[in-house]
Amino acid sequence: ECKAKNALKHHQGSIYSVCWHPTGKEEQNILVTVSADKTVKSWNIDSGSLQTSFSLGTTVGDMLNCILWPSTMEAPITFSLDGRLHYLNSDLTSVTKVIQAPRAPISCMTVCANNTSAIIGCNDGTIFKLLAHGEFQKFSNAALNKEAQKPCHAGKITCLCAFGTDGVATAGFDDKLKFAHLETGAYANDGLKLDGQPVDLCSSSDHSRVYTATTKGIAIVSESSGIQKFVPVSYDPTAITISDSIGLIVGAKDGILRILDPDSLNEIRTLPPHRGEITVLVLSPDKSRLAVGDADRDIKIYDLPNLNILVQSTWRFHTSRVTALAWRPDSAFLASAASDENIFIWDVQNPSTPPIKFDFTHKDGVTALSFLDQDHLLSAGNDANVLKWKPFT
Repeated sequence: ECKAKNALKHHQGSIYSVCWHPTGKEEQNILVTVSADKTVKSWNIDSGSLQTSFSLGTTVGDMLNCILWPSTMEAPITFSLDGRLHYLNSDLTSVTKVIQAPRAPISCMTVCANNTSAIIGCNDGTIFKLLAHGEFQKFSNAALNKEAQKPCHAGKITCLCAFGTDGVATAGFDDKLKFAHLETGAYANDGLKLDGQPVDLCSSSDHSRVYTATTKGIAIVSESSGIQKFVPVSYDPTAITISDSIGLIVGAKDGILRILDPDSLNEIRTLPPHRGEITVLVLSPDKSRLAVGDADRDIKIYDLPNLNILVQSTWRFHTSRVTALAWRPDSAFLASAASDENIFIWDVQNPSTPPIKFDFTHKDGVTALSFLDQDHLLSAGNDANVLKWKPFT
């Protein structure tokens, strides 16, 4: 017998999911529905009457696809089109908590200055902060009077770096460089238009500048005064980092490392080329070594400031181009990753020692690595997942 036939007609769009109150008791004979109209509604099935109704937003991303009421919880959880999980209150009239995670391949990652959280950039232009307890906080354009759920960049996030103690610089396929506040995840402005597509970023040690390598040249950028200097180059930059002892270090598709003056951006020195395109540059935390990965699967270690090669051809264990490197905070170990889905942990003091190996870590390849502390390594990949490892236990 249908008790509420033709009674439940208050939604203004398709109903995508329903759930019952988990107790199943007659006095709690409640049905909850979610719809394309972005609303959550609860119904008394015995009377066929609407009990509660509220909207979760006005954008297409707010459309509700699913609702689930676990028996261990006092209220249900909804899932929206843009990937958000909403925890409802027991009265079914408001949201108590929102959880969201990356839905697109992760392209880059950096650890914040406090080493308790990481910033993650994705192929769909979204940026997240991974909090210490494992949840994600999504960066937002809300401060710019734009849709809060709209991606921070109009295209893939190509690079990002921590800036000062409370900021992060981000760049993407929209050829823009933006600065965001770490605590709130909000942008103060719509960013700076760069000459060329950004490929990598690094911050000066005093956090007064961000150096940007683009497909057309090298730029010096200040958060307060904008682009201070831009120098076009004849080569194709692929990676950039800075050392107080030798200057700005730029890797390129031709496999050559170039040392530039950090103020004038004039070329000071070049090193003999790698056999493949430079893919990643990472300075050790103690500033004494430079790790370089390339498309020929090799990882080289240079000492600083002399730039003598300490490791070469010994760490050629990956079967495809090196995509990420990360130093442990004590500079004693280096983690490497590639599109072959493997992660290796190398002992810098004993380079001939077989590395620690993790197989099949991320489907379709690892794109980013960062050490949180001495014991914990973060990895991210094209599977849109972030994994936390304890490689030394």
